[in-house]
This record gives sequence, structure tokens and C-alpha cells, in this order.
Amino acid sequence: MKAFETPCYILQEDRVGARVAAVRRLWDGELCYAMKANPFLVKPFSKAVQRIEVCSYGEFKICVHEDIDPRQVIFSGVVKNDGELQEVLDTWGDACIYTAESERQYTLLADWARTHRTPLRVLARLTDGTQFGMDEDVLCALFRRQGPWIHLQGIHYFTGTMKRKPAVYAKEMAELTRVCERIEGEGGRIDEIEYGPGIGVDYFSDRTPKVTESEFFAALSEAAAPLRQKYRVTLEMGRALAAPCGEYVSRIVDCKRNRGTGYVLIDGGSHQLHYDGMMRGMHVPYLRTEPKREGDQVWTIAGSLCSLNDILVGNAPLGAVEIGDRIVFEKAGAYAMDEGPALFLSHELPAVYRVSGETVSVLRERTAAWPLHTERRL
Repeated sequence: MKAFETPCYILQEDRVGARVAAVRRLWDGELCYAMKANPFLVKPFSKAVQRIEVCSYGEFKICVHEDIDPRQVIFSGVVKNDGELQEVLDTWGDACIYTAESERQYTLLADWARTHRTPLRVLARLTDGTQFGMDEDVLCALFRRQGPWIHLQGIHYFTGTMKRKPAVYAKEMAELTRVCERIEGEGGRIDEIEYGPGIGVDYFSDRTPKVTESEFFAALSEAAAPLRQKYRVTLEMGRALAAPCGEYVSRIVDCKRNRGTGYVLIDGGSHQLHYDGMMRGMHVPYLRTEPKREGDQVWTIAGSLCSLNDILVGNAPLGAVEIGDRIVFEKAGAYAMDEGPALFLSHELPAVYRVSGETVSVLRERTAAWPLHTERRL
């Protein structure tokens, strides 16, 4: 670990296949990796799952750079800029599947398809009452009036992440069944459903999950069984796939005790590490120190920001740690590097390393942030 300059992210490529294999033991259907969880892992996941969900123009550019086969791609996104969508369509054409989040998006896709005389495959996104997707009536109307250049082949449905109760799957599968039956009763046809189950991740060592991952998948499999008898059902997952595949490493740069509380200050912070449910150090994530230290000392881990909120862990049993020791935060492979205010205080963006067997590659060098906060001189 000392070979890695801190703070940094370490992505374990070998874990990708193992993680997908573990999920396949619980779900025997097709899988889609939502690359927003960690764009750096799109290449290895593309070799392990059937589909890649691409949710923005930036992610599209990453896929082109990484030579991702567009036949694996479902191109979604709540906002599709006209010019950017035009480039995606001109590049990938009918190779991938597109989602329509609104009537406007459907029209943009239909106009391109008609102009280029190229039929497109589209999934219509059904809303769950949020800003995403379309109301049932609007969605059903699209299935009734689709023309020769758009093949609406199914429904895209996602209702949130980090779900707490597996009973929600029975409710959501019943909703999908009802909508599919309505579409087919009105003359439409459903070939497939792309569904985001929102399975959570056990991030914290001091909080025992009330329901295990296996129990979530068991409930999902049972609830989805009737739909799977009629349609192709693909699970779209990001966090649950990628989280175990990465770690965040930061170095202790100071140790002190203030009014009886022991503090270790690290060269990273909460701007570079975010766990869903992480609230000012209230819970202890899975972590370890290198080297491992003996002792029963408990520390508050604080970051390098000038903010009272930059507390990563409130009561971490680290033992007799010393300046220079490294703290390795586990299960940091999904969202952890992208959801924090990374540019706050103009700290450098951490390096990203990929480990595959004995081979270490640098995916991103440490990157200065201060130029992004200065006037551009032409």
C-alpha cells in the first residue's frame, strides 16, 4: 500500500468477475451495469455483464474511448441535449437501445430515425411519481401510435436506490404487470423490461442489516417470476455491483487530543469519499489500517477541509495509530469518488489506480483543481 500516493482510489479489477458471479448465483437472468456508479470500471464490467447503461453525453464519450460495443449499450438519461443526442445517434445509430424519458425525447429519436431511414429500438421509461419517466397514460399512448421508425420494445423502470424492505418488489412487479397488460390490451407489444432493483450495500460495520442481500434477491426473484415467463427482464445495477470493487486510501498526517477526544487528520476527506447513509461520522464504515496497530484506542477521523462537517468516522477503533499510517476505506467502488464536493478548497483530485493480478495501472494521475477556479486567459 505504501507504493500508492495518497489520497487515492484503488480499483480491484479481479473483483469485478467475482462480484458478478456472486450476483449470478442469486439471479439467473441478464444484468446491466449502470456505469454512473464508477465509469473507471466500465471496461471490465462490459466483459462480465450483458449490458451497459450509459446515462450522459460524458459517459458516451468514455464508452467510445474505451471501445465499448454499442450493441451492449442502453443509452438513457433524464435530459438529452439535442446536439449531444445527435452525436450519439450519428455515432451509434441503431446499434444500441435508447430510452425515452418524455414525449419530447421520443420525438427527437423518431425524427432522427425518419430522417436517416434507420429504425431505432426504444424503451419507454415509466415514472414512479418522480421527475423521471412518463405517466402511464402518456406511455401507453406512445405504444398505441408508434410508427415504422421506432420500435418501442419495452419498459424502463427504476424507483430508487438502497431499498430497505424486499416487500417493495412485490408491489413494483404488480405495477409493471398491470401496465404491461394495459399496453397489450390496447394493441401494443412488450418484449422486455429493464428494471433497477435498487439493492443496497452494507457499508457500515457497526450497523447490522435487517435484511441480507440473499433475502433481497430471493424476494425479487419470486416477485419477478410471472413477468419473466412472458418477457425478457434485465436487472440494471450500479452500486451493488461496483461497491466491493474499490477502496479509498488516505494517510494520517496528524494525531491530537482535544478535550478528551482523539482525532486523526487525514490527507483526504469527505469531499473525496461518500457512502450512502454517511452522516458526519455517525457510523463506522468497513475499514482497516496499514500497518495494523494493536491497542484499544478509539479515534475520530477528520479530513483536510476547513469544515466542521468533514468528519468521516466518529468512533473508529484504530488502535495505536501513528502519523504516516494509511487508512483503507473498503467498499468504495461505487459513487464514493464522485458524489462528494471534490473541488471544495481546490484540493487535488486523487489518483486512481487499477490492480489486476500483479499489474498496477494508473487510470488517473493526481490532478490539480486550482486551475478550474481561476480566470481563463486567452
